[in-house]
Parts: sequence; structure tokens; C-alpha cells
Amino acid sequence: MTGGVGGTQVTAWTVFGGGHTWPGTPVPAEWADSPGAAVTTEFDAAEQIYDFAHPLLTPAASRKL
Repeated sequence: MTGGVGGTQVTAWTVFGGGHTWPGTPVPAEWADSPGAAVTTEFDAAEQIYDFAHPLLTPAASRKL
């Protein structure tokens, strides 16, 4: 959704069938049988965080110390 204050955007994610894992990354074999080990591979959490944060990052050379 767009049109927020200052050009902000909102995205809501609903993960069905996911557990307490990092979306997009398989769980280690030793965790596979533990409760909460379900994982979704429908999206990659790291990519989504990068896509969100990248436009907000300021290059080091332009930061004031």
C-alpha cells in the first residue's frame, strides 16, 4: 500500500505453515524434527529486508561524523 505520510509504504506478510525459522532458508537437518521447524520458501526474508532497507541507506562517504 502506498500513499502514507512522507511517501511511506506498508507491506503486510502472512506466513502460512511457517514455524520459528528464517523464511527462504532450509532448516539444518538436526532441527528438522523439532517443533516449530516448519519453513516457508515462498519468499526469502533476507531479500525482503534488503529491498526495504536499501533505498534508506546513506553511503558512508556522505555521513556527517
